[in-house]
Amino acid sequence: APDYEAPWRLRHTLLQQIKDGHYEAERTDVQQQVESRFPQADWWQAAARKPVAQWTILMGAHYDRLDNGAPSWNRQFIELSREDESSGRHRVAVSRDARFTTSDSAVLLGSDFNFQKHWLGGFDYTRAFSPRFLPDEVVGAYLGRSYDNGWVTTLGYRYRTFTSVNVGTATLTTERYVGAFRFAYSLSASQLSGAGTSLGHSFTSNWYYNDRASIGFSISKGKEAEAIGPGQVLESRVRSIALSGRRELNERFGIQWWLGAHDQGDFYRRHFLGMAISIKL
Repeated sequence: APDYEAPWRLRHTLLQQIKDGHYEAERTDVQQQVESRFPQADWWQAAARKPVAQWTILMGAHYDRLDNGAPSWNRQFIELSREDESSGRHRVAVSRDARFTTSDSAVLLGSDFNFQKHWLGGFDYTRAFSPRFLPDEVVGAYLGRSYDNGWVTTLGYRYRTFTSVNVGTATLTTERYVGAFRFAYSLSASQLSGAGTSLGHSFTSNWYYNDRASIGFSISKGKEAEAIGPGQVLESRVRSIALSGRRELNERFGIQWWLGAHDQGDFYRRHFLGMAISIKL
């Protein structure tokens, strides 16, 4: 049965997976034959299709209003990213943050990728220019694995270097995808130099109500080491709640938005909102 499709598909798939150069002639011959025998089949077309790199620009702004009479905060950023199926996603971003009547600027480099079918990972590096309240440097990395039935676990670590102190944070996240929903719980442990270990908890849920849009809700509580003023990095109890969403307007343009509130101990409460626009090049 020379026109029976299943054996040809199996043979084609196996030859595509074999990297030995001795099979190159047979691989080419089979490719030509399946194209001739099954011209409408999508399985060989998908295998023959080369990954297309997608370049995207993301531009956004963030605003915080403090309830203790302090000046409002604001942030602007722009990010350029490149993504394809073979190499993952790579990005570079620059940002400007204004707090406490002063401002800082920083640049970020990062990558995210999948490997060995069920594994994912990534890293990023941020450097501030003459920082007054931002960390001098931030180094982060994570490694995760997906399992059956929609489970994913991820372990990450982030190290922040301020002018006078350092903060290291390890985070373990467990996710579950159920239909159009995602649920995630994260446990973080932070170590501020010269102080003990502080724990934080967060829960996030997302609803992907169609393939081009989603809405998310998150809540967190615990202790956090953060800059509460220029040159002042302190550990305090925090609570936060946030709502976020994204929507692709068409094939090129999309929007993201977020809003919420964050209690930084007894120092202040921040009410925040932000929006970003993505443009596929």
